[in-house]
Amino acid sequence: MASYEGTAPGLRTSRGCIAGVPDIFVLHRGFAHHIEVKADDGLVSLEQQSVATAILIGRGKYGVARNADEACALLDAWGVPRAGRVRVAA
Repeated sequence: MASYEGTAPGLRTSRGCIAGVPDIFVLHRGFAHHIEVKADDGLVSLEQQSVATAILIGRGKYGVARNADEACALLDAWGVPRAGRVRVAA
């Protein structure tokens, strides 16, 4: 099991990472969709809960996925296409 305690959080913040920001961000048709990726035994931190609340208040979508199937299920529920190519208007 990987451990992210100790010096790693300090290293991430020194690189500009902000505590609580979800791992995956998808912008589709002008709407923000956020997915927090967690291990099977992982818990959402207080910082992540705070950011999730702000996202939801701002009418964004937020979900937690513990594997690829759950992430795809969230995208499907939100109506975000997972296949095909984006067409650019001429």
